[in-house]
Amino acid sequence: MEDPFGIREAGSTPWREIWAGCTTFLAMAYITAVNPAILAEAGMPRSDVFSATCLASALATAVMGLWARYPVALAPGMGLNAFFAFSICKGLGAPWEVALSAVLVAGVVFLVLSLGGIREKLLAAVPPVLTAGCAGGIGLFIALIGLQKAGIVAPHPATMIAMGDLSKGAAPYAAGGILLTMLLVSARVPGALLLGIGATWILLVLGGAAPAPQAWVRAPALPEHTLGKAFRHLSKALSPEYLGVVAALVFVDLFDTMGTLLALASGAGMLREDGSLPRASRAFTADALGTILGGILGTSTVTSYIESGAGMAAGGRTGLTALVTAALFLLALPFAPLVAAVPEAAAAPALVLVGAFLLHPLKRVHLEKPADAVPVLVMVLGMPACYSIEKGLGFGFIAYVLCRAGAGRFKEISPLVWFLALAFLARFVFLPHV
Repeated sequence: MEDPFGIREAGSTPWREIWAGCTTFLAMAYITAVNPAILAEAGMPRSDVFSATCLASALATAVMGLWARYPVALAPGMGLNAFFAFSICKGLGAPWEVALSAVLVAGVVFLVLSLGGIREKLLAAVPPVLTAGCAGGIGLFIALIGLQKAGIVAPHPATMIAMGDLSKGAAPYAAGGILLTMLLVSARVPGALLLGIGATWILLVLGGAAPAPQAWVRAPALPEHTLGKAFRHLSKALSPEYLGVVAALVFVDLFDTMGTLLALASGAGMLREDGSLPRASRAFTADALGTILGGILGTSTVTSYIESGAGMAAGGRTGLTALVTAALFLLALPFAPLVAAVPEAAAAPALVLVGAFLLHPLKRVHLEKPADAVPVLVMVLGMPACYSIEKGLGFGFIAYVLCRAGAGRFKEISPLVWFLALAFLARFVFLPHV
């Protein structure tokens, strides 16, 4: 076992790698419940999304472990699933089948960029301040969705949004679940988010705010209602109406994956002396294949997970860690009925806490400098305020160009940023209601 994975060379042991794989799975298993809950907002069947989530995560993670040989797990990305459900399907009114086609097209673009080594060059062309603002905006957006699902915030005719009634419905139990999950996360309890979902569900059932599950297990099955639907609408996804959607999917995952891999490799001391990532094209290819498989099976964009850091902290250093995590995703398949019965409010703690985790890149922003602070503020506020990741992203690029140009710092604006800012501006002017 040590030879193909280089376990001894990495200073690890097989048992340590296995334990690390289990730890990584516990840290990110919440996605098997949260992803179906979010994509159900787009009208997708929960049980099929659960199966697609487990299968796509297992296959992509196995590729990462066997080929790229990194202890990194992949699954449908938080933020990208919200973009799928709330921006593409609810915002644009696109059927979820068309959104899956857009994911598949984006995956093919990822694959071409990864195999051609273009992905690394594109990353260098976009300033870190915009990638940090993107992550922070998605974090606030996801947290807002969680609070809405819990009933902790509600619509208001005068202020648009206000505190919900915390004395009835699911709100008091979800609020208690969020507080409990905060304690578990702060105490670094393994699987804290998954435990938070389970505890909140129990509170909801005991309080009469949600029904108890009628079934726990079933024979593993393919996602029959979503499998292959992405192929039927490829022409629609490639139409001018949806090219902006595909571009946004590519952009968000491009920088999310690179930031995640660099952060994990840096923390584990796996970077080269010049700060570059060994076997980067293989890691990016695994990510791209995961997205393609996700689109075919029936889920949103698959990407590398920062929760893999939990397994690395437990000693994981090789692809065996990822292979163990992949096996556990497959072992989760029989529990589709149980996950399909998870009420929306039970997912609120995971959404709120994941939203908080996504704020960490903002620490790299020099907020004392207006040319950095303004684009980040526009992006971070734009996503939840417009209920659209894509619109917030566009506002951030436009604000960045205006601030840099206004200060006469034209050299800091790359040709790619100019192009994206002008493209978003044209989109807002000519397609304001899309």
